[in-house]
Amino acid sequence: MANIEEVEFIDCGSLSISYDATGRANISLTIVKNSPDVSLNKYNNLTWGEVEFDTLVMNASQKALVGSINWYEWGLQLSGVGNSAGKNSIFNQFWGKYR
Repeated sequence: MANIEEVEFIDCGSLSISYDATGRANISLTIVKNSPDVSLNKYNNLTWGEVEFDTLVMNASQKALVGSINWYEWGLQLSGVGNSAGKNSIFNQFWGKYR
């Protein structure tokens, strides 16, 4: 049996981005992968459309996909700022100190 390369993708239907009054972005998404391991650091800087997000992974959960062999689903909740949040937002002023 041939080895299959590692495959990882974001389930686009799961992507949700919301902003609070201070400009903080809350992002949730689902990753599907044929390996039980995922590098969470690569989700600290994301771009959707023309918005670049600097985020931290606040929560991550993993489960095997039912009925599959060696496929896993990761649920991620991220928090941070997007370049559309504005340099003068309260959260962005605070966040900028810790970049």
